[in-house]
Amino acid sequence: LTGGMDQTVKFWDFNGMTAALKSFREVTPYEGQQVVSLAYSNTGDKFLCATTKNQCNLYSRDGAKEVEFAKGDMYVHDMSQTKGHVSALVACRW
Repeated sequence: LTGGMDQTVKFWDFNGMTAALKSFREVTPYEGQQVVSLAYSNTGDKFLCATTKNQCNLYSRDGAKEVEFAKGDMYVHDMSQTKGHVSALVACRW
């Protein structure tokens, strides 16, 4: 599992890889947003994906989006009154 500046999350199977060296699946979390962090769950059946957007996504290990977390309201002065992030994410962790 890799992600980066090309705005995609790529799934790799090194044991079944052909000479073409291509990933077997790609997911684009948000168009125009670079992937900055990926984190597998402890059980390995899900992963978090953080992009330069202010929302994090939860995916199954097969690449199906399960949850899109809330986006915060950046115009609220009291941050305890909003749910979610109000600026770009830089990492994600379980």
